[in-house]
Amino acid sequence: MEYTTHTLNEAKSRCVTTHKRSGKEWTTDIPVALGGYGENATPGEMLASVVASCMMSMVSFLAARKNVDTEGMTIDARAEDKDGSIVHLHFLVKMPLPGTHPLRKTLEQASETCPVRKSLSDKVEITTEWIWE
Repeated sequence: MEYTTHTLNEAKSRCVTTHKRSGKEWTTDIPVALGGYGENATPGEMLASVVASCMMSMVSFLAARKNVDTEGMTIDARAEDKDGSIVHLHFLVKMPLPGTHPLRKTLEQASETCPVRKSLSDKVEITTEWIWE
């Protein structure tokens, strides 16, 4: 079995993860409320951003197959925790296409096919708001 990332505990509340193929690194801190440094994203924030990236990838993939340009699409993400668990992920999607676009519903549904999102527990509520511009 080949592992794709390597994570090192760099300090009491900081981890540095390396993507083995590219050598790129990212750092996370535990939340300030738990004694973290507050200088980097928390694992919960990273989870929200990974789901957002996956959602956008699925939308962009489908859009490209239909010859629809989604360049400029953005997703803002937020994780809400309670009692040490992520209970809610909030996403605000801004799509640089008119709200009357014929593929609007199809593209919105594509975001829900993200395998990362589908892998989350049913205990994690997911809210997605779309703004079509």
